Amino acid sequence: MKLAAVLLLAAGASARERPVVSMTIGAVRGNALGDVADEFLGIPYGDAPRFEPAVVRTAPLDGTLDGSYFGPACLQVLTNVTTYGVEHGCHVLNVWRPAGAAADAALPVIMFVPGGSNDFGEAEPYNASMLASAQRAVVASINYRVGPFGFLAFEEDVGERATGNWALTDIQAALVFLRREVGAFGGDPRRLTIFGQSSGASLCNLHAVLPSSGGLLEGIVSESGGLDAGDARSALENERVVADYLGCGNATRKACVANAAGDDLVYSQDVRCVLCANQIFNPTSMCAYSNALTRALPSCFENSTRAIDSSKNQPNRHRFDRAREFSSLAPTSQLTG
Repeated sequence: MKLAAVLLLAAGASARERPVVSMTIGAVRGNALGDVADEFLGIPYGDAPRFEPAVVRTAPLDGTLDGSYFGPACLQVLTNVTTYGVEHGCHVLNVWRPAGAAADAALPVIMFVPGGSNDFGEAEPYNASMLASAQRAVVASINYRVGPFGFLAFEEDVGERATGNWALTDIQAALVFLRREVGAFGGDPRRLTIFGQSSGASLCNLHAVLPSSGGLLEGIVSESGGLDAGDARSALENERVVADYLGCGNATRKACVANAAGDDLVYSQDVRCVLCANQIFNPTSMCAYSNALTRALPSCFENSTRAIDSSKNQPNRHRFDRAREFSSLAPTSQLTG
């Protein structure tokens, strides 16, 4: 169950009506967070079929969108026996602005890409109301595909089309949408910076060398992330590993994987929780599979992928380590909107 973002109002803070912003696709009604900020949550910026580039949303909303709640996370691992999120309908973004900012305020725009080792992650834990207020900026955050849905590449695509890096097309779609719509929230689309944390920061950095991201952003802020990527050979090996796990046999790997159940694709990563000494393990509780927790508790937890080194070459780690190779395989002109 999604929780509405909550702000504890200081004594004497004035109550305001819920703000409404009119976008090209329709209106969204957000939350008035005291005299600090306005927030607009769960705005659909696009969609994407499985293993296809994201498409920017142009279809009109069905009435005024209720922007009170965060949208769903993209389908991902929760524990070694459970998943979390949805495969379709997760391409959403959130917007915060200083309280009552006018549409002609021309404020700088910052878009946050959350991290999570490319295995997991979503925008919901982060409330940017204070950042928007303190910096006099419009701040956005996004959900994007993770795990195999975001990074699995296919050998049959090579030489024919871009493959893998589906999550990067999600970020591009969000950028295109935000540049188109942010003026209505009081932002200046010519002053758009993206920033990310951990793997989200690395994804941001890749847009510096991605030709099709040219003109979509003016700056990048990287918080604990580098310009790093896995090589194409390892990425294509991951296709075989996932296909073998799914029992694809002699079937065309891509078709087989594309038709697999979403949960099975998540489980193909084989994230495992390992029993810790003097600790009772509950297989239905949150599994510590993130990089941060693995470093903090190396003797207690293991993040592994079947027959794949857990520190690299994961199905959900398909990014290229050379800008030239990356640019040759990355998407070029697949976005609309």
